[in-house]
Amino acid sequence: MKSMRELHVLLIPSEEFVPRDNHLAGIFPFHQAKALRQAGVRVGSISVRLALSVPMIARAALLRVFGQRPGNELDGVGFAGLARTLIAKLFHQDRFAEHEVVGGIKIVRVEGFYYYPPSLKRDWFGWVRGGIVAYEAYCREHGKPDVLHAHNLYPGGLLAHHLSRKLGIPFVVTEHSSWYGREMLPPALMPRLLRAALASRSMLVVSPALGEALAHKVGIPAAKLEAVPNVLDDLMVVSPSRRLPRSGDEIVFLSIGDLAPVKNQALLIAAFASAFGSDPRYRLRICGSGELLSELSALVATLGIQAQVSFPGRLSREDVLFELDNCDAFVLSSDAETFGVVLIEALSRGRPVVATRAGGPDSIVEPEDGLLVPTGDHQAMAKALTEIARTLPRYDSAVLRQRAIARFGGDAIAQRLISIYEKAVHAVA
Repeated sequence: MKSMRELHVLLIPSEEFVPRDNHLAGIFPFHQAKALRQAGVRVGSISVRLALSVPMIARAALLRVFGQRPGNELDGVGFAGLARTLIAKLFHQDRFAEHEVVGGIKIVRVEGFYYYPPSLKRDWFGWVRGGIVAYEAYCREHGKPDVLHAHNLYPGGLLAHHLSRKLGIPFVVTEHSSWYGREMLPPALMPRLLRAALASRSMLVVSPALGEALAHKVGIPAAKLEAVPNVLDDLMVVSPSRRLPRSGDEIVFLSIGDLAPVKNQALLIAAFASAFGSDPRYRLRICGSGELLSELSALVATLGIQAQVSFPGRLSREDVLFELDNCDAFVLSSDAETFGVVLIEALSRGRPVVATRAGGPDSIVEPEDGLLVPTGDHQAMAKALTEIARTLPRYDSAVLRQRAIARFGGDAIAQRLISIYEKAVHAVA
């Protein structure tokens, strides 16, 4: 068996791995990769995205016959170019492989191909084909890994299962996805996902609540599932506080998340109005962007609390840090959460939290950290906001921070994963 410092782990995220145009994509596997690298593990990743399909290229060729443009990235591509693209996509996908290093993590990116019109029921086939190309390109450049770590069963776990069967490499899976609770995946996929889960050396979930959803929806035995939480971004751990001086007895509540129905910021706004009315000492900042901005802004106006509630918009990572440092308590009002990374980030900056029992938060928020309330209960939320404001001096910022880092910091999670990897390697040695 290889020693820890020789261990070579290849991550297989189910979304792109921190692509150049969206560094929030694949961010949780990226934080984990950095923690593992810091712990002395050799870590790489592949990154697959799908583009174009046979029907799409055929449609473009047909439109060319009639002198029309397809209205997409194939505009300006003639018949010869369309034929070359189709042949390359079908038989030479390695031409689309690119090598990159991000944060010390070696990455191979491949643009895969939809073999059928896009749909969740069939997209995995083209994704796995692209992933095989990415894996082969990675091995040619960086050598064969000892362990594969897929993030999400669909489709990363399906690729890891295929490679494991073909090459004998052990694999583990971490499930993050909210798709199961929201019933977004076609039932026809469940037997395939179940086979991959059962073949994995370890089937990890980021929270016990997500494990319950997997057991119910996919049929994975509860004994097969192990909860390993997401890792804190080291930015939250190492950055010094930037809390600004504040006068008076003002109390600032902060919430961060997409402005979407599942986050239920409307409940938070109603609860805040019930708890504090138009008292100017209390403020609420709801950070994020999304479809409900106009609706939530109108609700704030209807309740007459415009002077107390603000919507700063989507934040950079540095801005998230600043907002956490300059609030007094963090609030999460979601109806469903597979984990709740922003909660551990708030705790790591020494802020007490109020959260709904939405799944993931149930295993994060302990009595020393803040308060949990039922989902969808604005009166319970109002009571919790009032209670947390009244008892703020009880929460020691340094203690909250130390507890969060001990539970969710990079070293803590990396050591758990290293133990899991070593058991997987030992089982096939």
